[in-house]
Amino acid sequence: MPGVVSLLAEAGEALLLQIHDFAEDGRPGNYSNNQKNSQFADKLYPLGERVHYGLINGRDYAIFAENNIPENQRHQLPNPVEADPTPSDPESVTAIRSSLGADKLFLYPVRALRRKNLGEFLLWSALAEPGEVFATTLGATNPDYRQTYRDWQSLAQRHKLPAHFGIGETSGHPFPAIMQASDCILTTSIAEGFGLSFLEPWLFGKPVAGRDLPEITADFTQQGIQLDALYKNLPIPARWIKEDSLHASIGQHLNLAYAAYGREPASDTMERAIASIRPTEDTYDFGALDEDLQSAVIERLASHPEARQELSYQRFSIPEPGEQAQLIKETYSLDAFTNGLEKLYRNIIGESTSGIDYLPTGNILDSFLMPERFRLLRT
Repeated sequence: MPGVVSLLAEAGEALLLQIHDFAEDGRPGNYSNNQKNSQFADKLYPLGERVHYGLINGRDYAIFAENNIPENQRHQLPNPVEADPTPSDPESVTAIRSSLGADKLFLYPVRALRRKNLGEFLLWSALAEPGEVFATTLGATNPDYRQTYRDWQSLAQRHKLPAHFGIGETSGHPFPAIMQASDCILTTSIAEGFGLSFLEPWLFGKPVAGRDLPEITADFTQQGIQLDALYKNLPIPARWIKEDSLHASIGQHLNLAYAAYGREPASDTMERAIASIRPTEDTYDFGALDEDLQSAVIERLASHPEARQELSYQRFSIPEPGEQAQLIKETYSLDAFTNGLEKLYRNIIGESTSGIDYLPTGNILDSFLMPERFRLLRT
């Protein structure tokens, strides 16, 4: 496909390249496949008057600015956000909550993937107050993740945690009804592209709590959307962690990650990676651990409830929805998106044809392949 794009650019066609996921952002297979094609290996990002880029978040927009893509040729194009908030049958809502035994339901509406950090979802269930129940909506479809998913289910069953998995597939109720049955939407993901999960729940009248992703959520808070129930890290005492095991795993996978992109890590790469996952000198961020280490923490808390007194976390509160829904509808409506897109198309078509150059291969990779962004759950 990059070859097709380069041929169109060199033919003078008007192009808007809307990039959702970058090959340089944790997808080395895609990147290396392109680099193997000697004809197009250095033509991944064409530059010209009639070649424009659409970026879905401020992080990606900033990366293109850092790489001197002209301002009039880069555009931040956030996805439109829509939902069907039609009130569900009250009997369905009651049935869902009753079947789960929930006085208060925290829902994680997500397909089970490794980067969605289900261990942290389970951690919150291990810290639940009486009557609180946690649930996800969809199971795992990736064959590489199915065994880990089953392991999480087994851990929850073994310790009788108030956690349910894949209720969107097992309850028989439609998604809107499940959303309406919840008290709060939870997110523990460690990486997102656009960040729909931070916006869509408000359209159902449901607040959002959980893990913050500042490089994504900064776009939303700048628009006035309040995400006060998000935390930037979840500190776990270092003495609970097998530090040698953690450091060895990080070192191994860091080397593999760099090698997969044909790069050599710098001498301080490991030090920077470790520093980025330590909220304090004597803690590690739970989301930076792998599944084995996360499981050990959950086992400790489930077997010894008094251990929660050693945690220095601040439990999230459930905010009021307020005027969030209306602000999101106005800012991220489909009409606003399509009107802006049509105007942009017309502007690009009106540009004069120019010669085509290419961004040097590896420039975008330099911006993504940073030890501070490395997490084991993305390997």
